Amino acid sequence: MKSLKTLKSKSKSIYRQPKTLSTTSPLPPPITETTLVNSIKSSQWHFIKHVVPQLTPSLISSTLTNLHQNPSLVQTLLSHLHNHPHCLDLNARCIALCILYRLPSPQPSFHILHPIIDTTTPAIIFNQLSLVHSRLNTKTTIVYDILLTAYCQLKKPNQALECFNLMKENGILPAIDTCNRVLSMGRISEADEMFKKSKKEGLVPDIIMFNALIDGHCANGNIDRAFQLLNEMDNAKILPDEITYNTLMQGYCREGKVEEAQTLLDEMKRRGIKPDHISYNTLISGYSKRGDIKDALKVYDEMLSIGFDPTILTYNALIQGHCKIGEVERAEELFFEMKSKGITPDDNTYLYIIEARKTDDDDLVGNDDK
Repeated sequence: MKSLKTLKSKSKSIYRQPKTLSTTSPLPPPITETTLVNSIKSSQWHFIKHVVPQLTPSLISSTLTNLHQNPSLVQTLLSHLHNHPHCLDLNARCIALCILYRLPSPQPSFHILHPIIDTTTPAIIFNQLSLVHSRLNTKTTIVYDILLTAYCQLKKPNQALECFNLMKENGILPAIDTCNRVLSMGRISEADEMFKKSKKEGLVPDIIMFNALIDGHCANGNIDRAFQLLNEMDNAKILPDEITYNTLMQGYCREGKVEEAQTLLDEMKRRGIKPDHISYNTLISGYSKRGDIKDALKVYDEMLSIGFDPTILTYNALIQGHCKIGEVERAEELFFEMKSKGITPDDNTYLYIIEARKTDDDDLVGNDDK
């Protein structure tokens, strides 16, 4: 009997104290810089993809610094982090830029900058980039040109000019092609000021820079300033090209000064600069818009004699000119001629003829009412 009680007591104690089994798996060890660098160097990209949630901006920054002599590996790493922006803060992106600039294409550098340009001021980005530039002992200033170009790519003229001024204040002279991109953004007064500052700092402007400024001033009706720049080109021994003259001719034609534009065509030829189809189309359009079809046709004949074929712009200008003086039938003949040559009419072609026909019909109705 006693043994039975003892057995029951032991049995109860067994059931009263069940052993609990752990169902949670142990936490993975934290990812260290060494682990991450070794995984990248051995191309263990599947592992990198698996541990992305554990990666922090500080870990990425130190890893990038460790890999700063290997831009190709850095580019591959960043491609795996593309959809995980939490891994990259401003510091990490600036470090990446100071590495990626050595790649043949600048596109990876632009990609690393674009996400922060909308959310961070130029001053903050510039200052952080300067710190990283110094820390990594980067020898070139091209990273600042890349930043300035990124603002131009994203059509941010105010930020681009602020970045330019920051570069100037820190004694960094942008490359000529970078300046040209800023000048081409259309903020002509600021661009002109930038141009003057750059010249004082020792930048030697090229024809692209002059052409961009001349175009901006002509588009804004500042034809006098445009010609001042043409004189500056001559003083700097920079020969204008057909783009320079075409831009000035278009500026004159916008103001209705077609004769002055014609003198520029003559000047081009005297200086040995060959006019192109844009030169001739500009004059044909200028004469046609004011109904001077006779002079328009003279320019047209000269264009053909040189060997240029008429384009949609040529035909539209002539059609507009004939319509303007009431020669609608001749305009329609040109319409069918251009189609026979495989040139497709556009909206302007139809608009000129429709408007001219409507005017003719209104005149007929007016005469019938008399």
